[in-house]
Amino acid sequence: MKLLIVTAIKECRKEVANIFDKMGIGAYSVTDIHGVRNDKETKITSNWFGGEWEEDYESIMLFSFTNNDIAENTLAAIDSFNKNKNSPFPLKAIIIPVEKAVGFPE
Repeated sequence: MKLLIVTAIKECRKEVANIFDKMGIGAYSVTDIHGVRNDKETKITSNWFGGEWEEDYESIMLFSFTNNDIAENTLAAIDSFNKNKNSPFPLKAIIIPVEKAVGFPE
């Protein structure tokens, strides 16, 4: 089992949901997050939040427990999405191995 985590600006929620749907992820969680960047980047394009670090940007984290194949395929789909969209706010995703779990179907 893997834990797939995706972070994005709130405006990309539907796009991530579409990717999850296409990859066969039928159940996932979404939570609002607030990102803080402590360094004062001068180049706006290198700043994930797109502005001064003191500003408030609404972001989300979507996560799902899934199998390795679905997690890997979803990561590839997110990479493809980022390359095609060429946005200053790319989707960010990681896969974390789950060593032990309780309450999940076998």
